[in-house]
Order: sequence, then structure tokens, then C-alpha cells
Amino acid sequence: MKSAVIGGKKYSYIDSIKVQSTDYNTVHIVQPSHNSIELTRLSIECIRRFTKPPYVIWVVDNNSNNQTRNELSKIEGINIIFNRTDVGTFWRPWYLMKYGGSIANGIALELAAKYIDGKYMFVMHNDCVPVKSGWLDFLKSKITEKVKIAGVSQDKTRVHAVHQSGFLFDFELYHKLKLSFMHNNPEYDVGDYITIGLKQNGYDSFVCKNSYNNPELDALFTDPKYPLFLRDRAIDQHPVDRCIDDENKLIYLHLGRGSKVGRNGDKRISVSDWMHLITQHFLAATPNQ
Repeated sequence: MKSAVIGGKKYSYIDSIKVQSTDYNTVHIVQPSHNSIELTRLSIECIRRFTKPPYVIWVVDNNSNNQTRNELSKIEGINIIFNRTDVGTFWRPWYLMKYGGSIANGIALELAAKYIDGKYMFVMHNDCVPVKSGWLDFLKSKITEKVKIAGVSQDKTRVHAVHQSGFLFDFELYHKLKLSFMHNNPEYDVGDYITIGLKQNGYDSFVCKNSYNNPELDALFTDPKYPLFLRDRAIDQHPVDRCIDDENKLIYLHLGRGSKVGRNGDKRISVSDWMHLITQHFLAATPNQ
């Protein structure tokens, strides 16, 4: 059992490192997880289907139940960090109540950052899926001498930060600039300081066009080529955040965030429906669709 102090609290954890990469340009894809093995498995399957190497998948499990940990351990070819300390709401519970957020993801990402040695880190939620080959190469192409973070959406609630639902950044700057996924809650949400810290040091960010930040994109998704659950007329029933590349090709989906229209009605796709829809319309289709 290993331990680390994050946010003033000591966390005990176990690691299961199955994949090592000697390529410095490897993208380390990290997603936190807690008792949601179905979503995690689906996300990993989509990553493998639509992502070109080199990349390594990391899952940080935040003290899930024994069944979830056992099932996660059976997934081949991924690195796992098992946080065995309860995250709970012990730290600033008024923040959690006021903003409806959780620092659990930040704790998970800080644990993963201790292991990563390379140029790139991509962080994501486990209810997100890439759906087009080349999605990660597209984000990677946006990282330049000036732009050091590229994401699928932006959160403007507190600050204009690239949202943790999916962003790639230059990990070489993480330690150099003393960045953190845990910085300054509740002024900043989890992950916000990656964007803020980079901008404070003169770097820019890139955000894909997406249906959360760009409601005008709804017109794009009336095209019959898209599955019904992604079309404009179905948004109220199936709110899903949709991200496109520079050619207006759909590359990434996020279940939990939804669209602004859909969130008003607070309607969601169930986990079972989400798994069925993604499997049917993307995993069962050709990789280049």
C-alpha cells in the first residue's frame, strides 16, 4: 500500500501498472471512476477503437466496491490506481453543496500525475466516448508553441477554463509551472487551474466547437446521417454534448453534461440506453465513419 497527501489529506492507494511506454510522445489518457464499471468499460472500448497509438489508458478508481474493483482488474492493457481512502464530502462540504461538484476527480488526477512521465496528458470523464478515428490526433495538432491545452468544451461558470470532460495538455509544464487539478476550490472548479495556470504564464487554449458552448451547432445535427438520439429534434429527450472537428465531423460525446436545452428539462439517457446507443451506432460501425 502506498500513500500520498493531496489537498491536506493522506490517501492510501494500490497501483497496477500493466503498460509501460518509452515513447515520450505517448498520450496518457486518464479517467477517474467510482462504481461505474459499465461506463468505464464502454469508454475504454471506444478509446481503443478510435485512437491511434501511442497512448496509454489510466483508470483511477476512487474507492469503489469490491465487485467494481474486481471487474476493473480484469480489463487487460490498462494501468489502474486504486485509491483506497474514502473521498466523501469531508473537505469543504459547503462547496459541494453550493456548486454541486466533487473534488474526487481532482484527487484521482493528482494521483495519476505522480506516475506520468511524458509530453501529453489527456483527462476525461468515464461517461465520455471518442467516436471518430483521429480525434486525438486532431486535438494534438492544436498544441503549438503558444497553445498548450486543447479541449472538447469550455466551462464559463466561474472562469473560462477548458472543461475536464476532455482535454489534452502539455504535461511538461505541469511540474514546471506548479499546476494542479485541486487548486483553489471553490473559486476554481476541479481542473480549472490547468487552464488558468497556463494562461497566467502566457499560453493559450483551444476549444473545439461543441453543442454545449455553441448552440448554433444544433442545426448541424438535424442531418439524417446522425442517429436520432443526436439530432436536434431529440435533444429534449436525449441531451448529449456533441463535439466536432474543423471539418464539422463528430468526434466526441459526453453523456453527463448534456445540452443547455436538455438540462432545463433535466432529462437524461440511462446508462443502459447509453451503452446500447454507442455500441449500435459507433462501435458496430466502421472506424472511419
